Amino acid sequence: MNQIPLRKYVKGKRQGAVARMIGVSQGALSQMLKSERRIYVRVDGSGSAIEAFEIKTLGKNVADQEPTQQPT
Repeated sequence: MNQIPLRKYVKGKRQGAVARMIGVSQGALSQMLKSERRIYVRVDGSGSAIEAFEIKTLGKNVADQEPTQQPT
């Protein structure tokens, strides 16, 4: 299985068809393409989309955070 950036996968394809493959509306797909989000499509050997997923950083680096004081 390959992982392809969503923007690259959609090139040359109809947004409505790609949206159905990954289980979202065409409008949602359009918004994903306009955003700066890191969204990828996992495809099978024939090039058909199996699923879409997003790579996202959560929270801040713990080493950069100030210790939080608990209320007394």
